[in-house]
Amino acid sequence: MKPSVQDIARAFIELADSLPESERAALIDAVITLLHDRGLVREARLFPALVALLWRKREGAVSVTFTGPSPDASEAERIGSVIEKALGRPCMLARLTDRQLIGGAVVRVEDERFDFSVRGALHGLADSLLSFSPNRV
Repeated sequence: MKPSVQDIARAFIELADSLPESERAALIDAVITLLHDRGLVREARLFPALVALLWRKREGAVSVTFTGPSPDASEAERIGSVIEKALGRPCMLARLTDRQLIGGAVVRVEDERFDFSVRGALHGLADSLLSFSPNRV
């Protein structure tokens, strides 16, 4: 069975733990060269970010994705800070832009999705109005 890039990244982390920090850069260069030699150019470009992600997850960091209508980083950073304080754990914050959002944001914390967008509020209002029955008063 052919190992995946995630498998290689996990093995890298295990090996890197046993090495002095000064030798880790040479190890990552060797892995990236190996990936390039195998024709996995895209994976080689993404490898350092994948290692960082897996390393932070292993340390207990929480994955947070902030999607807003504009690439403004300040609001995302503020939300990330609030989540870190609430959970007492570091966050790996990713920012995405969705130009179709009217306003507000959609925040994902691990597998949970929180819709604070205007679009989400309008959909909720429409659902409430459609399920409203005047005979229930």
